[in-house]
Amino acid sequence: MASALKTIQTRRSFTYSYYFAAPVDSKPFLFLAHGFPGNHRAWRYQIEFFKSRGYGLVVPDMLGYGNSSKPTDPVAYIGSGLAGDMLDILDKEGIQQVILIAHDWGSRAASRFMNFHPERVSAAAFLCVGYQPPYAKGADWISMSPVLAQLAGYDIIGYMRWFAGEEAARVIDGERRYESLINMCHPEKPELWMESFCATDGARNWILENTRTDLPPYMSQEDFEYKVQLLREGGIAAPFCWYKVLVTAESAEDDEKVLNVKATQPILFIGFNKDVVARPEFARAVHQDTEKVVGKVTDREVAADHWGMESHPQEVNNYILEWLNEL
Repeated sequence: MASALKTIQTRRSFTYSYYFAAPVDSKPFLFLAHGFPGNHRAWRYQIEFFKSRGYGLVVPDMLGYGNSSKPTDPVAYIGSGLAGDMLDILDKEGIQQVILIAHDWGSRAASRFMNFHPERVSAAAFLCVGYQPPYAKGADWISMSPVLAQLAGYDIIGYMRWFAGEEAARVIDGERRYESLINMCHPEKPELWMESFCATDGARNWILENTRTDLPPYMSQEDFEYKVQLLREGGIAAPFCWYKVLVTAESAEDDEKVLNVKATQPILFIGFNKDVVARPEFARAVHQDTEKVVGKVTDREVAADHWGMESHPQEVNNYILEWLNEL
């Protein structure tokens, strides 16, 4: 993949590194947006699959990750800013429209691109985390964590509150707890998330105790070491800004600009039914809200945890391809 990596400086003076492949036979471009704590290689199985079928590909290291810029001011991660960066990449490549494919926090970036630049999006696929409508003030995930915990029956986003605070980055960067963090995000057994991500102070205790696990079947030692090395070089403060920005006044004001914008494009949602954080029913509730989504929604499900595009690439890729063929 390295031979196809390109860079751009956006209008906000941020550098983005991205994988690029031109389409064959007038196939559309796919723009793949990863989440936390990833980089463009999170899409390695999708890159190989769709490139071999002639699709154009734009797959960045999202802001804060990999070889892209790593601002530590949370306001750099407001929706319109991320959407503008994505637009700059497309304009540089002369791409008029894309089909978005997003996972985890990439879903927020993709959603804001749909909100602020709808004419540049022909369709969007969301994996595990569905379309994210603009948040009214106080309606973001972190502010709503008590309500979400009541609905889920456990502290479903307890980890977010710690990630969005000041201690998490200070401890992880200061103590160099990167292996423990990647193990927590990608544990050998997905049910361990109930002890770390979804328990009050669970993530904090995991890191403070420097907890380690074996790797899950889908992750090679090389992939693990690559993720760890990127964090050693760039730190975790910038990636945590994806959480911190949610509770800023600037983010609320930014979302207010597009609060009444509805998603009109066709949407594919692929839920991962073993994901204890991004539970599919939460995404489906949004997709069924006609005040927020009016485009046709195609719903699929894979028996996977949060990382289904890595652990079950054949199923995920086939669902996406089937949907693309029907557009």
